[in-house]
Amino acid sequence: MSSLTTRDKVLRTAHSLERQAQTLLDQAATLRELLEEDESPAGLHVVRDPQGPMVYTTEEAADVLRIGESTVRKLMAQGRLRKVMIGSSVRIMREDVMDLLERSRAEDQPLSKPELA
Repeated sequence: MSSLTTRDKVLRTAHSLERQAQTLLDQAATLRELLEEDESPAGLHVVRDPQGPMVYTTEEAADVLRIGESTVRKLMAQGRLRKVMIGSSVRIMREDVMDLLERSRAEDQPLSKPELA
């Protein structure tokens, strides 16, 4: 038989949860202070851009444009969408994705059916 009563177990659990909650509150306060001081601890990369990443993979660009990844590749092959090589990886600048959207709208040209080069 256990020497602790149910009440004692509940009190212990409650006390443990209170300690954990206080730890989380302390950590949140520390992070808030670091962000306000515009400092970031080693290993923490703080991104403040609410518009998303600066570069996209072809899959991410396709998601943003609401088209298929193969269409993104065709647009790059046609020169309608510029690509950036980072090592052996293809990336697309957010600015280029937005420019493509603006050009498409201005020219009233759909993105989903690029002509074959």
